[in-house]
Amino acid sequence: MSAERTLSDRQKRVMVGAAALGGLGLLVAPLTALTAAVALATALYLVSLVYRLLLFRGALAEPETVVVDDAEARSIPDHRLPVYTILVPAYREPEVIADLLKSLSRMEYPADRLDIKLLLEADDPETLAAVMAAPPNPSVNVVRVLPSEPRTKPK
Repeated sequence: MSAERTLSDRQKRVMVGAAALGGLGLLVAPLTALTAAVALATALYLVSLVYRLLLFRGALAEPETVVVDDAEARSIPDHRLPVYTILVPAYREPEVIADLLKSLSRMEYPADRLDIKLLLEADDPETLAAVMAAPPNPSVNVVRVLPSEPRTKPK
């Protein structure tokens, strides 16, 4: 899973189809369509409840720890690794942002599978200027966030 892609094409088609089917049902037989919608919602809530109970029960059991040594981890081909998204909030930190970006570039992960979102507030031009002055990193994307409370990085 990654923040790079939100919905697959198949998921979009299913959602559009379900909405069209629901709309058609409301036109043809409104009472039956509404009854079916309530029944579906109830079934989904029940499935969600059972799933949460199973998760709770599983959390009480002894955890299984999978130990992977460095050599085994490095042997995985890059194309099999997931896109890894990292959200990095920074607010009023022009003095340390270059070191932070340098540290992020030294991560032991394929650059084409790394998606770093640097979250900067729009009212912080000093940090933005420091980011632009730092050596470029193709894995880092700057996201300007409108100033509001709470800040991207709480005090």
